[in-house]
Amino acid sequence: MTNKAASTAKKWLDNADEILVTARNGFSISEGLNLFANNKKLHEILGV
Repeated sequence: MTNKAASTAKKWLDNADEILVTARNGFSISEGLNLFANNKKLHEILGV
């Protein structure tokens, strides 16, 4: 991220009334973590 982009993002956050944070399963799948399967990595992370 460039300094200009980071500065712009900071301005947006500073001026925001609220911030909505979302996530989706695709991010974890891209990291090798499949939440819909009996996944060894998932069990390691969650300690189950």
